Amino acid sequence: MSERSEIPGQPYVSRPGPRQGSDDARVASRAHLFGLANLVSWPLGMVGILLVYYTRGRRSPYVRHQAAQALNFWLTLSMVIICLIVNWLTLFVGSLLGIFVVFLIVWVYGLVMGAVGAIAARSGRSFRYPLTAAVF
Repeated sequence: MSERSEIPGQPYVSRPGPRQGSDDARVASRAHLFGLANLVSWPLGMVGILLVYYTRGRRSPYVRHQAAQALNFWLTLSMVIICLIVNWLTLFVGSLLGIFVVFLIVWVYGLVMGAVGAIAARSGRSFRYPLTAAVF
């Protein structure tokens, strides 16, 4: 599957697609869904994504790419949430409501983007999360 670069004027970038006759789309979708577990029990979601990345990512470039995208997104979101918690602990005076509102926005954003990523991967499309720091 070949898609245009997200930067105007850049050449085509080849992004891997699921292999014909395989369950790559289903497994890639699971990588995105494992990330949603971070919203309930924080480190378990990233452990699930890493399991998909290391077990099935060696066989399929599509699964590896989607698991890396999910891992980058959830690592970035985890860093934001940790910063919010540290901010709440150190600047408690008058900022509790503001930090709670930002935390709620970040939580809903993670929920929506994780679901969108899972749906896109399940349909065989390559998905890239917006506002993500590239680690993998």
